[in-house]
Amino acid sequence: MLAGLVLLNYPLLSLFGTPQLFLGIPVLYWYLFGVWFGFILLVGFTLESHLPPEENRIALDDLEEED
Repeated sequence: MLAGLVLLNYPLLSLFGTPQLFLGIPVLYWYLFGVWFGFILLVGFTLESHLPPEENRIALDDLEEED
């Protein structure tokens, strides 16, 4: 969360707020979507590493059969 505050705060955003284009898209947009995508990956990897192993997971099919 602290990284989000730092990466999406004024000093760094002003570095990318130039009128330059990369592949026809403003550099600021590339930066914002890159940071956003990076945070999504970080959350995904964090959640995946905290999930129990496959053999310990309860399948939804098993729960339906018990009812």
